[in-house]
Amino acid sequence: MQSNKMRVVRASTIAVILGGLMSSSLWAGAVTFTPVGPTAVDAGTDIVMTLSVTSVSLASFDAADIIIGSTDAADIAFVYDTAWTSAFSNVTTPAFDVGFYSQDVFVGGNNAASVGSTLVLGTITIDTTGMSGGSHQVVVDNATDGFSRLALAGMTEPLTGAGIFQINGVACSSPIVSAAGSRFISITPQPADSTDPTRFFITSSTWPCVAKFVGVPAPLDLDANGTIDGMGASLVDLIDDAGLLGAQAWSGSACDNLMPFCTTNAQCAVGQLCVPIMRCSESLEPCTTTPNCPVGQTCIPGKLYIAGAAIAPSERNLPPTEYFVQADCGGGQTPPQSVIMKIIGDADGSGIVSATDITLTVLGFQLFYHRPLGDPNGSLSVSVDQRGTNNICGTISPPIVNVADITAVVKSFQLSTYAAEAANNGCTLPCP
Repeated sequence: MQSNKMRVVRASTIAVILGGLMSSSLWAGAVTFTPVGPTAVDAGTDIVMTLSVTSVSLASFDAADIIIGSTDAADIAFVYDTAWTSAFSNVTTPAFDVGFYSQDVFVGGNNAASVGSTLVLGTITIDTTGMSGGSHQVVVDNATDGFSRLALAGMTEPLTGAGIFQINGVACSSPIVSAAGSRFISITPQPADSTDPTRFFITSSTWPCVAKFVGVPAPLDLDANGTIDGMGASLVDLIDDAGLLGAQAWSGSACDNLMPFCTTNAQCAVGQLCVPIMRCSESLEPCTTTPNCPVGQTCIPGKLYIAGAAIAPSERNLPPTEYFVQADCGGGQTPPQSVIMKIIGDADGSGIVSATDITLTVLGFQLFYHRPLGDPNGSLSVSVDQRGTNNICGTISPPIVNVADITAVVKSFQLSTYAAEAANNGCTLPCP
């Protein structure tokens, strides 16, 4: 869907425009949404509706201020009907993204004399790209925006109306994604309490040959400290080998007591320890929603960590390595979510490789594991484990830092390429 839009008119501006139209009436005027074409479509197919405005308590109207909005459409476009532009001497230029909904447009007009009690306003086109399966609506609702109304000689009535449409398929939202170190991609399924069977699909702009599914996950001790941090999975080529699970099964959501971060055991509850991830530990129970947890505990979404030969790091002095993650709940894939991988050897997340990273890797080799400041998605052990457990490249196994990892950071510091080091160490690149 393409449109030319005048954007970003703030609510405070609209309030000034409507300052003289603040008297109200008991009954609301109606906005009727009439479909032009099907109202049940696959995500990515535009929905088109014609809007008509009717006064109810007012005998007719000579002015209108209308906000049309959607909370989940990818985009909306609006075009006035000639009946509206012919009736009003002053027609409001459509102003998009006024801020009451994720997508909205402010339209209207005024005239010296009444334009009647019913008038065709115009046509709205709804871009449904990436929308989840289920029922959706585009609305005019004075109760939400406080501005949509008709007027006649200074008297006003609020406006309300909704256009309902369906997106085919099971409801599915885009996952939250990020890089955890240079080898792992972190995925948090959304919504966290969904039980809908979901697959994840991985592609890359840097490595165009990559088009893989995420396999069946297993519990993963990401910090190699004896505590399960989430679920880990490798990448597979065939859809039949892909995991097809609900959010909790993918990410290992668990009940947590939400105790503060700690530095010593004395700050924790009796019987708990201040674990290396710097949070008080407790026996965690699987959950999908907070009511599944014991009293006083909250269901904390876990994370899914993926790795494999197809997941390569970013490198110094080269464009960043980018991957895309999509979810599929049976109604089509969600929009691609971008992940920029960390630079190989960048243990502290600073964006460069320096002597500090070499020092941190040595500390990791000496079994000092802590989450680096500003990087809640990955532990230091993940950041400095460049090659995987036992020097097997591209594995999902827990990070173990050894001499090979120290060498990898030094090589990155010396500007040796990942491709060269992969060839020297028997690693397979994502693309031949």
